[in-house]
Amino acid sequence: MERRDGMLAPMTLWEHEADRLSRRTANARTDVEKVMLRRQIAEIASGPKPSKAELRNVVRKSHAADAPKPYDAMQPATPVPADHPVRPKRRLPVEDW
Repeated sequence: MERRDGMLAPMTLWEHEADRLSRRTANARTDVEKVMLRRQIAEIASGPKPSKAELRNVVRKSHAADAPKPYDAMQPATPVPADHPVRPKRRLPVEDW
């Protein structure tokens, strides 16, 4: 049975604990970063709540940006540049003295 992390192989307890420790150290933040993050979250949470119309427009705009554009299909495909023909070399004449 597949685990939540997508791995199929079994994992021992000490492998799991080592993996968790390495992930925690990789994602560790300093105290200053933690406070700054908390302040940013509080600033966003205390700000004005967007209306449903604004949220709807934002979602529509993001969907429209990802959608294929019909004018792209109307443009001709750019041709692949042809290979340059091999030019014959001009050899300098050798003069006999």
